Amino acid sequence: MPIGALIHRHPMRAAASAMLDAERALDEIQRSMNSYPTLRVAGGSSFAPRINAVESENDYAITAELPGVEQSDLSVSIEDGILHLSGIRKSASWSEDLSDEEKAKREVRFERRFRFNGEIADDAVKAIYRNGLLEVSVPKAEPPKPEVKSIPVEVG
Repeated sequence: MPIGALIHRHPMRAAASAMLDAERALDEIQRSMNSYPTLRVAGGSSFAPRINAVESENDYAITAELPGVEQSDLSVSIEDGILHLSGIRKSASWSEDLSDEEKAKREVRFERRFRFNGEIADDAVKAIYRNGLLEVSVPKAEPPKPEVKSIPVEVG
């Protein structure tokens, strides 16, 4: 067997090739994230809120860490059973005195959407925001109760 065939089938060579492929893929992801307009701010930094979603027997609890986001720049809504969280985080150099273009450079927008595994009670959703932490409670809808109807038995 030629030596070239042994080197070609060496397991470490395949691992090195896989590592290079993974590095290329991560580089491509990083490039695409930096070019995504809703996540960019001046200086190339980005903001993706840390989210924790937990389902219990009676409700869904969603917690979002939003440091530096003012309550007035935060929006929570439900449309067609989908929860929408969105907002703007402004940099420390943001000011009302800046032009609209300069303001846009000093802020970053974020948006997250959540679809639930079952029916929810839209009218009972509650959101509390304090100290940079948003807590949203989404109660599950009451399951329809089976209707039992008694059927009279006739003698015939």
